[in-house]
Amino acid sequence: MIDHTGCAALGRLITWALCSAWLIVASGVNAGEEDTANIADFFPDGRHRLDVSYSQVDGFDGDVNLTLPAYTYSFSRQLRASIVASYVELDFPASEEFGIAEEIDESGWGDTVIGFQYDPGARLTSGAWVPNTLGFSASLVLPTGDEDKGLGGDAWTAEVGAGWLLDLPFNFLIIPSTAYRKSFKNGDSTYRLDEATVGLGFYWLFPIRAWLGIEPFLGWDFERDADIDQFRIYAGKSFTNGLAVEIQWGSQNRVDEGDDDVLALSFSWQFGQAPDP
Repeated sequence: MIDHTGCAALGRLITWALCSAWLIVASGVNAGEEDTANIADFFPDGRHRLDVSYSQVDGFDGDVNLTLPAYTYSFSRQLRASIVASYVELDFPASEEFGIAEEIDESGWGDTVIGFQYDPGARLTSGAWVPNTLGFSASLVLPTGDEDKGLGGDAWTAEVGAGWLLDLPFNFLIIPSTAYRKSFKNGDSTYRLDEATVGLGFYWLFPIRAWLGIEPFLGWDFERDADIDQFRIYAGKSFTNGLAVEIQWGSQNRVDEGDDDVLALSFSWQFGQAPDP
């Protein structure tokens, strides 16, 4: 198990420090016309992208391992769609504190997510480095997992979001974003969602087809009348044959129940004729 104390403290420090500047940055910085468009040309592009991601969620009351196969299709530089499946492995020890009568050790297919992303500025590609917060987005979680085994959320969840690109010198991008998510058709075992978040993503692109990113988020849980804070850090590399690899680390805190730390490794492959610029 990871020591949550240090991770939580670092996460809150990064989150509160960066997100406190969200409104200032969003209103006070103009998008530039430096060399981001040129640097993006170094990255391979294609109409299709296949992904597989493996992540370990080290929660305060147990561990969840997720394998996420995904497919992304780029209709144009303005619109792309994706579908993400999930294979879930649960490992929760018995705990009186968290109301777990006996050890939970289950695995199987979980919920499925379909999503769309639209950018009026036509800056979308199928590349893994393109942030999901860019432009306008909408997604829907389908309750395909077995809720009796804890593999699914036993609810439909809709999310809408918007992000604005601030294009700075030295291939540096800032994307302030906001999102709202709500669960409906909730079952008896549902963790009900009704929350809004704001985020501030920082991304740096490199001519060697690599990228770094950090995304802190703050939010409010209307269902439980509590704050949310989380952050994610990315590092990725694309190759000329369309393959890419990315590692992600992050932490999230909800309802003061504890901190969940996430470590993920993702592989992707782009192929097919890229949409016209």
